[in-house]
Amino acid sequence: MNAIINKLIDKKDTFEIIRLKIASILKYELENQKKLAKEQGKDDNKYNIDIYVERINPWLIYSNEINGDEKGVLPLVNITFESDNLTQSGSMNTIRQKSQGTFYIDCYAFKNKSFDENADEASSKEADRISTIIRNILMYSGYLCLGLEGLVVRRYITKREKLTQNSDSNSSESVAVCRLTLIVDYAEYSFEEDPVVLESIIGECLLNDTGKVIFNANYISEPTADTNM
Repeated sequence: MNAIINKLIDKKDTFEIIRLKIASILKYELENQKKLAKEQGKDDNKYNIDIYVERINPWLIYSNEINGDEKGVLPLVNITFESDNLTQSGSMNTIRQKSQGTFYIDCYAFKNKSFDENADEASSKEADRISTIIRNILMYSGYLCLGLEGLVVRRYITKREKLTQNSDSNSSESVAVCRLTLIVDYAEYSFEEDPVVLESIIGECLLNDTGKVIFNANYISEPTADTNM
């Protein structure tokens, strides 16, 4: 059997693009929230939240240096891709498939025990607060398609849940995690060879006085009549 693909597959699938886009949105919006809070005389440290992608044990960043990375600080948010479902309905046999992906947005908070509050209670409330900020950013109307119009159809958060904490109620410190489940509907494209250009044209779409759409076309080369027709 001989290989039939004669072009290097060097592309990202849509789910990879979406994962990085989510991280980018959160990073830039949190920086802007810090700026707004400072301008309004409010505590900008509340928006000092680090963003990570695909870390297996992100809370270890707090206490260790991993693979030479600088120590991060809690609170932090970790974005992971869970799975996607590619359906036949609305898909093509080639090139494009209709997909629905699941992404986990895990919000981590660390707190020490204080005179007024136990560590587990304080960290749990802090994780809730972080998840509220993150949810409001991702569900902002301007991010319906996550800035990826043409690839993403819509996004929506379907669930918020608490994950197991790493300490008991009597511990002097605690890490709490609140998970947001983000569902994204998008198009996944398969690798294909470059298409063959049949005819190059320059087009212009206009509306006439009656509102009718008119398309004016200028051919790069004069079209030739098909003598076989």
